[in-house]
Amino acid sequence: MFLYSNYIILTLPLFICSLCPILHYPDFRGVKNTAYAFPERGQIITTFGHIKISFRTIMKYFLLLCILLPSSLLARKKTGQEKIDSLVNLLPGMKEDSNKVTVLSSIAFLNCNFNPDMGVEFGEKAVELAKTINWKPGLAYAYNCIGANYQIAGKSELAMTMFDRSLKIYEELEDKDNMAMIQGNMALSYASVGNNVKSLEIMHKTLMIYEELDNKKGIARMHANIGKLYDEQKNYSKALYHDTLALAIFQNMRNRVSVAGLLVNLGNVYSSLGNHDKGIIYLSEALSIYDSTGNKNGIARVLLNISTVYSAEKDPYKALEFQFRALKMYEEMGHELGIALSELNIAAFYGDIAEDAAEIKASSIVPASRNACLKLTVLHARKGIDILIKNNNLNELASAYKLMADAERLLGNYKVALENYLKYSKLNDSIFSIESNKKIQNLENQRELDLKESRIKILSQENNMKDLRAARDKQTRRALVGGIGMVVVIAVSLVMYYVRKQRNDKLIANERINTLLKEQELQSVSSMLEVQEQERKRIAGDLHDRLGSMLSTVKLYFNTVEEQIDNLKSQNKEQYHKATALLDEACDEVRKISHNLVSGELVKFGLVSALNQLKNTIEDTGKMKMNVFAFGMEERLDSTMEISLYRVVQELMNNMLKHAKATEVTIQLNRVDDNLNIMVEDNGVGFDVAAVLAKDGMGLRNMETRVKKMQGVISIDSGKGRGTTTIIDIPV
Repeated sequence: MFLYSNYIILTLPLFICSLCPILHYPDFRGVKNTAYAFPERGQIITTFGHIKISFRTIMKYFLLLCILLPSSLLARKKTGQEKIDSLVNLLPGMKEDSNKVTVLSSIAFLNCNFNPDMGVEFGEKAVELAKTINWKPGLAYAYNCIGANYQIAGKSELAMTMFDRSLKIYEELEDKDNMAMIQGNMALSYASVGNNVKSLEIMHKTLMIYEELDNKKGIARMHANIGKLYDEQKNYSKALYHDTLALAIFQNMRNRVSVAGLLVNLGNVYSSLGNHDKGIIYLSEALSIYDSTGNKNGIARVLLNISTVYSAEKDPYKALEFQFRALKMYEEMGHELGIALSELNIAAFYGDIAEDAAEIKASSIVPASRNACLKLTVLHARKGIDILIKNNNLNELASAYKLMADAERLLGNYKVALENYLKYSKLNDSIFSIESNKKIQNLENQRELDLKESRIKILSQENNMKDLRAARDKQTRRALVGGIGMVVVIAVSLVMYYVRKQRNDKLIANERINTLLKEQELQSVSSMLEVQEQERKRIAGDLHDRLGSMLSTVKLYFNTVEEQIDNLKSQNKEQYHKATALLDEACDEVRKISHNLVSGELVKFGLVSALNQLKNTIEDTGKMKMNVFAFGMEERLDSTMEISLYRVVQELMNNMLKHAKATEVTIQLNRVDDNLNIMVEDNGVGFDVAAVLAKDGMGLRNMETRVKKMQGVISIDSGKGRGTTTIIDIPV
């Protein structure tokens, strides 16, 4: 059971690594990548959520796992170097595909902490293979791995070049997660070479990407990094702003370790601003979190910072107390660099106390005399120097020799002081030379890298030429077969085109005939309506001029007889009065008929007045309520147009009274510039417009004809049970 559990634990990372073309790459020191599978034509695709995996690919990864099985069953927990060796042993049997790119890149990244030069070598192999198989995600990841090795090796400029190449590919792939990650790496690289302006610019861009992705952790980290850079630039107000934002996000995420780190940053910023009390509060809170989590490294770091704050307050006694606590913590961890720095800080604090001998306050850790404090300065400085020499830490060693020289000088040991000062001076010159050599070496490395890239491009071009020749030969063979096929296809296409053209010509001819018939029908209906209107005028004229005048003459005769009415018998008087009444009614009726035929109100006062008169007439029946609203109708329309519109509305009202069963109708007339809109709405039962037109619909067709004759458009919206709305738009 123990062996089986070990097998799962140890082989799972390797299996995940083998799936890197499909899944996320492992996260090594904050650098991660995403790759994708590109299945070939004809492969069966299996989908797991948003991940597509081909059956062939699954089997390939399964076989890779089977290869790892025998050695993994009896494996113990491997060291980093052993993991590298196990991956290197896989390479000889692997195909030149995306799996091999992934393994090469993983080996490159694992070498960051062991052999950066070897890591760069494997990364370059991954780049070459990724280019050969044209796998862009793998190429981007390989560049990132090379950049990480250069960064660890202190070759920041080369690291930035690699990160930039990786970033450009991720931008092309629109992979925003990895874009943000790479930009974060680039920002740290720029900061490491002192280019804080460029680093801040990149960090702000990265922050925007994380905000777009709503990646809370990424947002908080960027704010924290930006705050740290502003702190180094002594722009404390901006440092506080970004550190406070980062702290709030990490607190919401309940990430106590990150909260503690932000509290340390804020404590340092407040101390730099001179608010030492607030700085101590934040640092103490961070110390409490590290204590509760048992994070010894964090505890030691906070103790160092608190010691620095007390030193800034000119309280070397308190500073010394916290520095001894930090030293003890580093000794428990076996952290040699931490021990060395603590010893040097203690030496410096004893030196500070010795400078003010008149006010030395003796305690368990501070002797009463000035010389005793100076001797302790030399003692602790020597301990720190021994550790720095062992670890070849030249930067801190130079400062340590300077500290020793000052202490020996105050003790009167001028010869020893001079020796230490010479060592300090020599180391300073050596560090300057190393930095210069580093820059020269970076330039040479860049040149070598460019040469390698050129060779890779040449090889790639040669391979492409071979592929082109093979493709050209294949195309020549296909062209012979394709040519014959094209001739057949063209011949068939021509025949089909001719048949289709004849069919289309026939359809077009039929359509033209139908159009002509419709135009003739429309013209006939228009002529009929015009004749109808003329006939109405003629009948109205005859009624008014001929029959009306005749009735008026008869009435005149009756008026003459009325003068002698007293001589008639009572019975004759009654008959006379009845005849007179009937004659008056006949005259009124003739006048009404005449006015209705030629729309007397319409001719005299216009369309709106005629519609209001129609409203009164309809409402007098008690069957329907009618509303008439007019806007912009102050000026009269053309008389012919007014008559035509009135007839259309009359036809609509007749239809409503006969069929709609409506209780209310509203007519709106809106005139805006050169356009007139008429809307007629009722709350009746509605009707099927298409069905009415299909049966007969003479009334509707007459209305359409009248409107079209005026260059207008009529639309009727109705349905059973939902009333009818008729809209007429006329240019005036």
